[in-house]
Amino acid sequence: MTHEQRFPGVTASRSITVSPFSGGDKGLIQGFILSRDVIDCTHRTISDYRQRLGQYTGFISSEFPGMSLKDVQRQHVEAYLLSIKRRGCAPWTVRTNYRALKAFHNWMAEEDIVAVSPMAKIKPPRVPKVGKPFLSAAQFAQLLNVCALNTFTGARTVAMLWILWGTGMRREELAGLMIADVDWDAECIRVYGKGRKERYVPLTKDARKAIYKYLKFRDDALPYLWLTEERTAMRSNGVCISIRRTYERAGLSVKDAFHIFRRTWAMRNLKAGVPMKHVQLIGGWEDISTLEVYVRQMDSTDALAARWV
Repeated sequence: MTHEQRFPGVTASRSITVSPFSGGDKGLIQGFILSRDVIDCTHRTISDYRQRLGQYTGFISSEFPGMSLKDVQRQHVEAYLLSIKRRGCAPWTVRTNYRALKAFHNWMAEEDIVAVSPMAKIKPPRVPKVGKPFLSAAQFAQLLNVCALNTFTGARTVAMLWILWGTGMRREELAGLMIADVDWDAECIRVYGKGRKERYVPLTKDARKAIYKYLKFRDDALPYLWLTEERTAMRSNGVCISIRRTYERAGLSVKDAFHIFRRTWAMRNLKAGVPMKHVQLIGGWEDISTLEVYVRQMDSTDALAARWV
């Protein structure tokens, strides 16, 4: 299957308008973007790099006229991060920008474009350790209840919800599913995660039933699992809109409509005694520290729920 078939709307190669190593700031950014493409970063990650580095370049040229990105020093990077903080952006936003700048400047050092990265001695911004909410079984039932199973869109949304509830997969992973990825005999789904890494996740009985009911509305030969009402491939943005509208109809308000399923799935399995390593492998986490945060949050919640005398 071609790249375009699995990821509709995402081109396999990114256009390069300036020579990647021309020396100018545009060339430097293009060179960095090309390096991310080579290591197979996702389209979403590369778009994020473009946006953040574009804003960064604009700040440098505005606040320090005539300065090239090759001449940036520690104080200039810190001034930019401070400007983001002063705009009232969330700590996570500041930290995400820090990571993008670190990757870019480290790349310039690795390519011997600069001797040392100006990020070398800048510590990552602190982020408050605030527990994030989970999705209760009652809330999940609310989402299901507002979907009409006797309609194409309702059955499609229910299938999406059961997959999210039973696998904890990411939004891009869900959106990129093909019919052939569903293995009915082995009761699992093939998923392409970050970096196009392949893994298999279990397919629950409820998820299988929901997919089956949805596919009964299909009379086409298209390979995509999710189709629009016009019977065209449903893109990631369309999947996002569909789920968010379901939250609205159910009267639920959450900031991370998809990731809350991921946290909840991990929490449910860890509480059920599934080894953390197994949850990590099935969920596709490269770093187990994320799960350790969930465990600490679970322990705290359980302690509060205990009967105190």
